[in-house]
Amino acid sequence: MAAPSDSLVTVDPDGDLVLLLSPIPFGSFTSDESSIFETQIDPPATSIFGTPPATLFIAKTIGIPDEKLNSTQLYRYHLLVSAKHMSLASPVFKAVLAGGFRETVELREKGRTEVALPDDDADAMTILIDVIHGRFKLVSKTLNLGTLTRMSILVDKYQCHESVDFLRNVWTANFQTHRWSRNWYNTACWICVAWVFELDAEFKEATESVIRDSNTGIAVMLKRHKLDLPIKKLSVDEMRLNTINQAIQILSDMISNYQGSTLMCPTTSAPASMSQSDSTTIGPSLSHVARFSDSVSIASHRQDCDSMVLGSLIKSATSKGQFPLPQAPLYNSLSFYTIKSKLEALGVMTGCNMVLQDTSYHHDIRRQLRLGVTIIDADISGLNLADFKKAPGST
Repeated sequence: MAAPSDSLVTVDPDGDLVLLLSPIPFGSFTSDESSIFETQIDPPATSIFGTPPATLFIAKTIGIPDEKLNSTQLYRYHLLVSAKHMSLASPVFKAVLAGGFRETVELREKGRTEVALPDDDADAMTILIDVIHGRFKLVSKTLNLGTLTRMSILVDKYQCHESVDFLRNVWTANFQTHRWSRNWYNTACWICVAWVFELDAEFKEATESVIRDSNTGIAVMLKRHKLDLPIKKLSVDEMRLNTINQAIQILSDMISNYQGSTLMCPTTSAPASMSQSDSTTIGPSLSHVARFSDSVSIASHRQDCDSMVLGSLIKSATSKGQFPLPQAPLYNSLSFYTIKSKLEALGVMTGCNMVLQDTSYHHDIRRQLRLGVTIIDADISGLNLADFKKAPGST
């Protein structure tokens, strides 16, 4: 971009619209720069025509609070563009330049006007303007993910999807093999890009990653990185929280079952193999059978077995931070992937293990836990972009 001393960038020599980009923080420019900008900017908040500036319209459209607007703000870059090109490409600019705003009157009466864009990234906006004005030789075919994300935000903001549609495959091809992995900032960026440029497979893959692996959720993720798009954030996060709840419920149900009055230990009698005296028989020896049969009744043993399962399950869950059971407000710091890994690693001891000294009597408890979370994992799916956009509501 041009330096402040040469801040006017001519995109269209016959242009009639000056776009103001990159506001300069007060006190950060020299007196010489100040005098230069003062000759280029019309300071009044309202003109002699008594109409408000279009900046207010754009601000209201995208939700910028009034206190952030300052009519005396100086801008580092001024781009001379065609109002007609901008209006044809963007219904937002069309509303600004054809509505009842100061800029509309100035354009009609003076043949030229200015529109301040204080929140737009200058580099991304310059690329977008070059595309709109057909200056394709100046448009890079390889954008990094950050620039592509800022481009997608501007395309969505100014509703100029058609103007850049033919470039979306060129710009996104660079990210087909190494796009975002488990870097959540990159994932948030890619969700924005996929949303705006309607990349269904990529959007589905990225949202599935959030649902399965994220410990924050998309709403926090986008807000943290100031990526504000009309994505149905709550729908994505509801699916994420639901999978977490299902995983926790598996452990909760298992604990409840062993806390209940119904005996869970399946042992009803000594296994048939235990009545054999062949020393080569695989399994507990006759001495173990005697310990089992003589020391306690079957019913009493089953109660003891359940108690041992319950105690070892709770102890193991406690050591892995899964007991007391996580409650809903804490879900925002959890991920399904983490919970799944911890549930699969839980250690459980049964009374039958201890009395019979045979680890084969584990009653498939760990297998049930693993199977439960595996089924949930297999059912996780990202969001279909077309259905997602058609659904009512945007957050």
